[in-house]
Amino acid sequence: MNRAVLGVATERGCMVLKPGEEDTEYTLASQGLVTRQCNCICRAGDGKLVVGTEDFFVQRSKEGQEWKSSLEGLKRTKITALARHPQHKHLLFCGTSTPAVYMSQDHGDTWKPLSPLESLPTTPRWTATKPPYLASVSSIACHSKHAGVVFVTVRVGGLAATKDGGKTWIARDEGLPPDVRQVLTPPVAGRLYLGTKDGFYRSDDLGGTWNKQNHGLPYPSVRALAVASSNPDVLVISVSGTDEGTSAVAQSKDGGLHWEIMDQGLPRMDTRVVTALTFGRGGFYAGTNRGDLFGLDNLDGRWTVLGANHPPILDLLTLA
Repeated sequence: MNRAVLGVATERGCMVLKPGEEDTEYTLASQGLVTRQCNCICRAGDGKLVVGTEDFFVQRSKEGQEWKSSLEGLKRTKITALARHPQHKHLLFCGTSTPAVYMSQDHGDTWKPLSPLESLPTTPRWTATKPPYLASVSSIACHSKHAGVVFVTVRVGGLAATKDGGKTWIARDEGLPPDVRQVLTPPVAGRLYLGTKDGFYRSDDLGGTWNKQNHGLPYPSVRALAVASSNPDVLVISVSGTDEGTSAVAQSKDGGLHWEIMDQGLPRMDTRVVTALTFGRGGFYAGTNRGDLFGLDNLDGRWTVLGANHPPILDLLTLA
């Protein structure tokens, strides 16, 4: 199988992993920021890797080895989410704790704040599950066709959207639980996918209404979510019963309406949680809080172990 090069954000740095000669072999191409917790990773339009860290920095690197801080325009607040615009590749967005969104128009060299999220009516319910109980932006997703449409999830808080590139925000979370983890914008008119503490939700009117779709899921709490770029109806989801273990991975082939457990090839999941999912060349990839790395072969529905003993994985990105 022709596997992808992977960018991996972990609790102790960022790695670039390249496939070896065997399907199950991955080698370390580069490693950096080993003293920092890297919460999120993306690739800027100029080809550089961009990582958001727990200690107030956005870091940029050409090859994943020498990292340079990008701070101009950012306040000192930890970076919790990153996204690149799919059409306007010079645009980057980052989310922070406490919840705020910044935009870069130069691949992440400089940043400017978008309109404050505090204008949302859901602001009074912002909190977090652990001390110091500060809510944070948990994901950012840009609409694939409309340049000014961006969606932002707040954990714990809800879902916000802008139609004008961040000048104004509106709530799009009526009927949703407040603990929202991840939003995806598949290239289907009006459709959104959403992972929450209470389950998976789908909208077909850009968040105007939501339908909960948990049929086939053994646990309600969504930890990670990824959609196939080749087919927007194919998704993989990670759900858990606890933060540390008792988890499962499931796949849907009908846009989340039904789910099927996909555990062939995985180790026991009562002691680990899949915390990151991504899709790229070679299919779906998963990383865990125990530092495991897996790849899913969609032809036979079986996971392959691609790595182990890494630091706990917080985010994954396919690079090539």
